[in-house]
Amino acid sequence: MTPPAPRRRPVRPRSAGPAPGLSTLASVLAILSLAVALSGCGLSRPYPQIRSFALEALTDLADRNAAALNEPARHGAARSAGVARTERRLALQVLPGGAAAAYETRKLVYRIGPSELAEDFYNEFAGQPARMIADETARWLERTNPQFEAARTVGPRGADLALEVFVSAFHADFSVRPPQAEAEIRFSLSDLRGRPKTLWAQTYRGRRPLPEESADRPADQVRGLGLTLGDVLTALDADLRAVLGRPK
Repeated sequence: MTPPAPRRRPVRPRSAGPAPGLSTLASVLAILSLAVALSGCGLSRPYPQIRSFALEALTDLADRNAAALNEPARHGAARSAGVARTERRLALQVLPGGAAAAYETRKLVYRIGPSELAEDFYNEFAGQPARMIADETARWLERTNPQFEAARTVGPRGADLALEVFVSAFHADFSVRPPQAEAEIRFSLSDLRGRPKTLWAQTYRGRRPLPEESADRPADQVRGLGLTLGDVLTALDADLRAVLGRPK
């Protein structure tokens, strides 16, 4: 008799799984996709833009209107008082003489404590404050003072006088209430005719109140500094008239 054939266990077909290494690659791709999605969310958020501000020496509207009305008479009086004795206007060269270390930056500067200053990273002047103040000083004196032909640079004949500008302070002060725009500027006048010599020097300080909300409005700070600079230049103009009007 033929013995029965041995029973064999049925072979179950194996499920087709991922090839070795594919699961690891899929995990890495998933992590990278998540990272890209998260970084995309971060890049879509708006970031503050750095803003630049021009500096202009300003006066109050009432003062400006009064000056415009009195301009012809004031110029006529000045000529009769002594400028008529000269054949030409004096060539005045206005030079930036530098600034204290805290104000060598273009960034807006804040006072936040009795002896603590801070810079605004996102808001700045269009140029160095000392250079911009020198430019505004030249424009102001040429416009308001009939004695001067003021400019940063002069013609071939050279300058008669030099006015050097040094900025000791130029900031918004938020350590006080109400906040203040504050400037401290030193001017030195030299006579360049013949052997150069210093004629006169003076430090001016000016303050103007700022709106309470100006901490978040840099344009208000710049306008306040412009008004403060206008106050300083008004006083400077009057003093230069007195200095140059003295008999030799």
